[in-house]
Amino acid sequence: MADAKSTTTPLATHFKLKSLTKAERKEEVVHMENKPYASAVGSLMYAMIGSRPDLAYAVGVISRFMSNPGREHWTAVKWVLRYLRGASKDCLTFTKNKEFSIEGFCDSDYATDIDKRRSVTGFIFQVWGNTISWRSNLQSVVALSTTEAEYMALTSAVREAIWLKGICEELGFETGAVKIHCDSQSALALAKNSVHHERTKHIATKYHFIRDIVAEETVKLFKIHISMNPADFLTKALPGPKFQLCCDLVNAPWEEFELPVEQIGAEGESSVPGGAICMRRSSTDLGFSDVYMLSLAAEDHRVFFRNAPEVLLSPADASGSSPSHPESPSREDKREREELGFGGVHRRVV
Repeated sequence: MADAKSTTTPLATHFKLKSLTKAERKEEVVHMENKPYASAVGSLMYAMIGSRPDLAYAVGVISRFMSNPGREHWTAVKWVLRYLRGASKDCLTFTKNKEFSIEGFCDSDYATDIDKRRSVTGFIFQVWGNTISWRSNLQSVVALSTTEAEYMALTSAVREAIWLKGICEELGFETGAVKIHCDSQSALALAKNSVHHERTKHIATKYHFIRDIVAEETVKLFKIHISMNPADFLTKALPGPKFQLCCDLVNAPWEEFELPVEQIGAEGESSVPGGAICMRRSSTDLGFSDVYMLSLAAEDHRVFFRNAPEVLLSPADASGSSPSHPESPSREDKREREELGFGGVHRRVV
């Protein structure tokens, strides 16, 4: 593998791995007899647990076939090793920000397991804007809808948040409510609403404890656009540009910067009333230099942008008149921008 060509992602999107049948096992056993499959997976798992969240999903997939690996499984392992060859110098960066906070991001991929059709849970937690905890694993039960899968992933993230909150409080930090971001509006609504419905009454009660945690304000839930969710690369194999964006979001902490309130406006709208906290996060994906977020205290909104700062700002002209704004985009432009994650207001659920 020393001379192998490197790859841009730890697992290609064309891999559709599944368990071998009895007939396939007889054919593959001779070929795999001298292949160090378990040793290679163990080495990758050690790196993933310590400092490489970008390997979490890939390692989770290839570790499912430890007992009976085949040629395609071995090809996937070599693909991960090729990725590491080109990304061996990548690492997590830790910096100290002004305010202490615990923030999490969760996601799921519905019925991704070919053998049992179980979904994948993925979450990432950051303290002081630095990634310290992550997980990618198959859910223990089969979800009957994407909402259920996202709800189970959200519950797992809440459990992790409670644990991290307890540790930080023992160390003397005032944590407050832990912020958790999820890209499923239906899962967020289910976590907030305690009413039993026909379509959700079969969900195990162990997942419903999240409702009490939300009511106690131990955690606060936010909606985030799917294109801005760094946990996305923990649940599925992504193409290169999207994978790189997730890596940037995981590794680069939010940097706060100041702007006059009268210069801040949502795209195509009038100036935003009240105060706003402006944050910037470096990104190299898709030709954009930075990712921006406005946290609007007055309206309790969060606005995410992945474009140049002039879209965020509408500076007043020299005459001192009110801020000017770009021409309102068409319906098609709005739809395209929403799909690409170029903006949009995401209201807090609780």
